[in-house]
Amino acid sequence: MAEYKSKLIETTFNLMNNNLNQPKLYDADLDIWLNNRQILAAVETACGVLQKKGLAVGDLLLLGLPNSAAYVITYLAAIKSGLDIYSMNPKMPDIQAINEFKKRNYKAAVLSDDYAKLFNDTADKIHTENLTRFHDQVIHLTTWESMDQLEDFEIIPKHAGILMYTSGTTGKAKGVLLDHEQMYIAGENVVQSHKLTDKDRVYIVLPFHHINAQNIAMMSTLISGGSLIVQKHFSAHRFWPIVQRQQATWVSAAPAIISILLNTDINPKTKTNLRFMRSASAPLPAVVMQRFEKRFGLPILNSYGMTEAPSQIAVDPLPPLHSPEGSSGKVFNIAIKISDSTLSHELAAGQDGEVWIKGSGTIKGYLHDRDRGSFVNGWFKTGDIGHLDQNGFIFLVGRSKEMINKSGDKISPYEVENIIDSLDFISGSAVVGYPDPIYGETVAAVILLKEPEKTVDQLTSYAKQIREIVATHKEKFKVPQYIFFMKQVPRGATGKIQRSILKGDLIKNPDLDRY
Repeated sequence: MAEYKSKLIETTFNLMNNNLNQPKLYDADLDIWLNNRQILAAVETACGVLQKKGLAVGDLLLLGLPNSAAYVITYLAAIKSGLDIYSMNPKMPDIQAINEFKKRNYKAAVLSDDYAKLFNDTADKIHTENLTRFHDQVIHLTTWESMDQLEDFEIIPKHAGILMYTSGTTGKAKGVLLDHEQMYIAGENVVQSHKLTDKDRVYIVLPFHHINAQNIAMMSTLISGGSLIVQKHFSAHRFWPIVQRQQATWVSAAPAIISILLNTDINPKTKTNLRFMRSASAPLPAVVMQRFEKRFGLPILNSYGMTEAPSQIAVDPLPPLHSPEGSSGKVFNIAIKISDSTLSHELAAGQDGEVWIKGSGTIKGYLHDRDRGSFVNGWFKTGDIGHLDQNGFIFLVGRSKEMINKSGDKISPYEVENIIDSLDFISGSAVVGYPDPIYGETVAAVILLKEPEKTVDQLTSYAKQIREIVATHKEKFKVPQYIFFMKQVPRGATGKIQRSILKGDLIKNPDLDRY
């Protein structure tokens, strides 16, 4: 297979070829470093096997591996060969995983051992062979002759790049095809905004099947010549030792990870090389950000992005500059408008409305032309509600589908959560709309306590304090009418609260204790 031509490939592989002895990739679970020479050799072998098996430019590869050196090597071989990559969640339940195998026109797969065993019971006439190796590790390539298809089987057109799925603006998953140019543009925006160089080393604990780990962390590092630290799963106990021993200079994290680090008593033993921690995938409560920065002396860059952009729309400037409190960062290298839902009336600075974006990396439509109403004259409706200030900083008040409508009064879950989370006894909160016979919806708050084993009297006292602090800072209609104390809330792989699921759980369980 001839090498696919793109600026993404040219930049990535030229940097690696020009510094063959540079330590490039650390697998924290195997405790091994690979230099550029070792990675290039493994990638070259893999490209040869892909060609031998008849994979052509645009063919779809199913990549079902956890964060690992094997994932990065396979990914590099696939982009160099011009394949389309779909990264599968490596922790799916068996039934869901089988559906993923049967859902699309994959040409080949690279799977974890668990998925490979499951795949053997799904496809017919399977062929497995060595794709490549590194150290004493072998990566296997799986092909097959036939497989049953689901009723909603989806044909993915020939495409060189990556395939991802996003909820879009209506909640139903939609396919996003990103090509090499879009991936490069997104990576370069991160390089510029974060001032990345070949001396930087990113620690990736977010899963590779999401855009943040793939583009924000991995791709920006590859095109800046930096190095990667990858780990299967985030571990609070291993986090600081790995940061220190492997000399990470930045981390791409999610609010859930930042909160976990803050709520443990584990501290770095000595000063680290970290320049900043980047927070993405969900809004980070201001109080959590302040506490983290004060405790660890490490700046957090709040950011705003989405798969369709791809990934970065706005980000906090690097210190010593700062964003205004409550902002999700300053818009970076992308056009943005705050308008109504049809893009017919642009709003002034400070006025909340629909967030629309337009840029050279932004998609022009979803796969199979779904949700056409989100695309108007080159602009994409993000589904977020917010406003810009005079200096280009964006303030988000919520997703349009997450806003609580209490008798016509719109309430952002985030603004109420930010107030609640400032209380010392709370480790986190999730605010959702709850059906009300008079107002249509009212405010419900689910509370996660730092010390969850409490008496009814203590919980009653906590509920009173929660209502009092919200009433002190916000209008009366934003005070939670219902308060639930729970041990956990449903979250996605990157830590986002799955509000629709949480809301459904509350409604389906009317016997839950309310305060």
